[in-house]
Amino acid sequence: MSRWLAIATLVLSASGVALGAEPLDLVGVCPIPSAGRSWSLVWHLGIAGIDASREVHVQKRLQGSDFDDCLIALIETDVRARASVTRLLPMAFPDNVEAAAIAVRQRWNAFGVGEAILEVMDTGKRGEHVAIVLAACATLVPLDVQQEVARALGALDKGSRPFPEILDELRGLPAEETVNAIAASIRLGDHPDTAYFALSELQGAAAYPAGFQALLAGLTSESRRVRDSASRGLGQTPEERQGEAAAALLTALAREGVPEVRQRQLQTLSKIGQPVSEEQAAPVLERFQRVAVSYNERAAAAEAMLQLLGVRRSIELFRARGPDAARAGLQAILATGETTRREDVEVLRAFAIDQLDAEDVETRRFALTMMARFVVEVSTSQERAGNLELRAVMLRRLPHETDGEIRKALALYASLIDETGNFVPPELPRGDLTPRPDP
Repeated sequence: MSRWLAIATLVLSASGVALGAEPLDLVGVCPIPSAGRSWSLVWHLGIAGIDASREVHVQKRLQGSDFDDCLIALIETDVRARASVTRLLPMAFPDNVEAAAIAVRQRWNAFGVGEAILEVMDTGKRGEHVAIVLAACATLVPLDVQQEVARALGALDKGSRPFPEILDELRGLPAEETVNAIAASIRLGDHPDTAYFALSELQGAAAYPAGFQALLAGLTSESRRVRDSASRGLGQTPEERQGEAAAALLTALAREGVPEVRQRQLQTLSKIGQPVSEEQAAPVLERFQRVAVSYNERAAAAEAMLQLLGVRRSIELFRARGPDAARAGLQAILATGETTRREDVEVLRAFAIDQLDAEDVETRRFALTMMARFVVEVSTSQERAGNLELRAVMLRRLPHETDGEIRKALALYASLIDETGNFVPPELPRGDLTPRPDP
């Protein structure tokens, strides 16, 4: 064993590593078989230039622990590092030893192993840097899954196979490992556009820490496609992380210059439905109130407002911003199904009744559709009074309505309520409706 430690030390020195100057000088690999591998992890003690008391901290806190397992896993999950240590046979000196030393150090450096060891040397305790390394090891992916994911992302990049087929292939792999592999690909800068697209298409990707952090990072990308995919992917954020996702989306929305991406971010905010203060919702209100935005973007902002600010405050804002805002608000209420919340029925019904007299035909259609949802089978006196109010409003509007389709709908909906406020089911067609076989 000592002979090979001496060889490794000589090779590291020859390759430009200043012994005694770096924390990684304390650990390395050597060609001694261990645990079914042709190589072993080894800690070096008595390194010149490193105080013995600092080495003792490392020996107590890191050596022979889960940190060892992490260092080995970092090698085993990297194609280059794994291949280089596999070639560490006793007669393979010195080129293979030098190649292994360089590949392993590069892999460990990429994950902050040196900083973690230095932290323990300086403090005698495990701290933030050790935690970061161990957390990274928890998301490592076996090489076979890495290779499958890399092939799939490459095919997405080239468009060599249909998207649905490739996505089905990714969905067939272990879910968390696949998300971790895609997140690692993003971190390394490989296939960024297609990697984010794939991540946003994987159901529940945001539920895994690596996927969630990758999606958050994508909101600040220079690529429009990445920002769009990241915004969409956050729509699957689990409840415990929705506050963080909403805050990141609101920040991104405030600086986003592409209308289509803004609309996506608004839709995701609506889907998350995380309540916030009016001050926090300022980027959404700004998009809703700006006259120059497209109607679709305004409607998306209205949906987000309903979820972020609640129905009552949103309706106040819909009313205050004029006819276009009211129409967007009606569309948003219908799209989000907010008419089903009993505590908001009165304010919603009043809003729909007001908009039935709007000049815009589309607004009146939205208002009537919304009113029809409040026609109910009576079980209380309050519901009876509500039905009667709706019937009176419809009959009052009927002679003044200029749109033929709306006139027909007004007459139909009014006929579903009798003079006492009871709901009257529509009559079924008369005659024999028994199915007959084809001649």
